[in-house]
Amino acid sequence: MNLRLKCKRKQREVLRRGLVGVLLVVGLSCLPDTSVAAEQEVIETGKHEFQRSCATCHGSEAKGDGPTAAILLAKPSDLTQLRNKHGGTFLFWRVYEQINGSDANTIRGHGIRGHGTREMPIWGEQFRFDRQATADNKMGVRGRILSLVHYLESIQEK
Repeated sequence: MNLRLKCKRKQREVLRRGLVGVLLVVGLSCLPDTSVAAEQEVIETGKHEFQRSCATCHGSEAKGDGPTAAILLAKPSDLTQLRNKHGGTFLFWRVYEQINGSDANTIRGHGIRGHGTREMPIWGEQFRFDRQATADNKMGVRGRILSLVHYLESIQEK
């Protein structure tokens, strides 16, 4: 085989590999982004948790107008305005800490106005665990709270 033929074959092979690489990149870029899908799944889980645990006071749209809001002593917060109340920043971990009870106000036993102390049933067992809780129980509680906070972040009005 002469040298010229070998060079042409080599060029074709390089071009073929390059073309396969380009097609692979283009093809993969057309697939749905799995991270977006996973994020949406977390938000949907948080929405379900919100509807189950929070909507009765805060309303199905989180505006503070749930069916029991009128009979409460403290008006429920409009949870779609958390970002606006803090200068355009959603304080993710502060919201998390308020729900799980590690926020400074809830540690002192004051709780969130309207929610009462951590022992009040409004918090529900799904948002707390005691010191003897299993690792699985703690992980489940943290997961529910994280998905709820992700949902709240997703519904913030601009």
